[in-house]
Formats: sequence, structure tokens, C-alpha cells
Amino acid sequence: MPIETLDDIIDELADGLGIYGCGGEEDSHKDDCDCRVCFEVGMRIRIFKAIELEMAIARGKKLVDDLPDYIKSQIEGLSEESQ
Repeated sequence: MPIETLDDIIDELADGLGIYGCGGEEDSHKDDCDCRVCFEVGMRIRIFKAIELEMAIARGKKLVDDLPDYIKSQIEGLSEESQ
């Protein structure tokens, strides 16, 4: 069965890691709860944050690529001085 959604990927990851069960009542989950529900929610949040970061990095690279050459050379000079 091909994986097509983020939920499918997270489910397969949880299965592979042997994460099953629920940590109790809906409002009783602690920050360090290791139940499947908390794992899936936490993994989804981490993935979305990683995607947001990758998009921000890509936007930053695009901004740098669009700069005039003389400004790029100044930026490169600054990064060499800091090393």
C-alpha cells in the first residue's frame, strides 16, 4: 500500500517504533506522555515546523540570489571575516 498522506507516514512510523495505546483520558496527557496519540500529534507539529523552516530558508536563499553582485560580495566578505 503506497503512503499518500502525512497521517499514513506518521502511522507507519508509530507502527515501526511499536508505539501503541493511549495515555488515559483526553485531558490527562502529560508533556512527557508516550502514548500513540501524543506521538502522532507531536510528530505532526515537528514536521510542520520543519517545513516552515525549510520554506523560510528557501525564501532567504532566493532573496540573496536576487541581490546585486556587489552586495553579494560584501556579504561573502563579512562571513569570511567572522571565521
